[in-house]
Amino acid sequence: MNQIKKYLIFSQLVFFIDIILLIIVRPQGLIVNKGISYYGTHLNTLPLYVISLAGSTLIGFKIATKFFTTDQYLLIKYLLISLFPLTLALIIFPYNVNAIYNIIHESLGTFIFLFQAIISLLILINIRRDILNYSLFIIQIIAGLISGYYLFPSQGFLIQGQLLFQLAFGLILIKNSTYFIE
Repeated sequence: MNQIKKYLIFSQLVFFIDIILLIIVRPQGLIVNKGISYYGTHLNTLPLYVISLAGSTLIGFKIATKFFTTDQYLLIKYLLISLFPLTLALIIFPYNVNAIYNIIHESLGTFIFLFQAIISLLILINIRRDILNYSLFIIQIIAGLISGYYLFPSQGFLIQGQLLFQLAFGLILIKNSTYFIE
């Protein structure tokens, strides 16, 4: 297994293991329709929330800066790099402080999802067109649409859509990691 794939798997483990722990600590996060960000609004879940989001994107930042050394995948590199500061800003601006924070938080979340979808699309178009990549990309887009749809109602499947989106994105990165080594 190459080093980049190990980092990507570790990044996904950091994200999903912490999310599972957060759900165990506060299972009501699955039904309050506030998404993953719900866990960033409570003191007892804030540390794991920060580790989950910032930790996984920091690993992606490290991958992009360490392994992407030529211009071949320059756009993917910079989009991966941008996920870390966007995620830090998302954490710094919790949605529940006031209306301005909520707008900033939702805008940052939208950019993060959009950048991840663009990364997946670039992989699909420029690196590997196969049935699994197409399927994962379609799942990612459907999950993104679910997340967008349930962003505003008081009940729904926001966190489920977000987690499915993240899973599909992570699997696309892991599956295609051998192409990133330059």
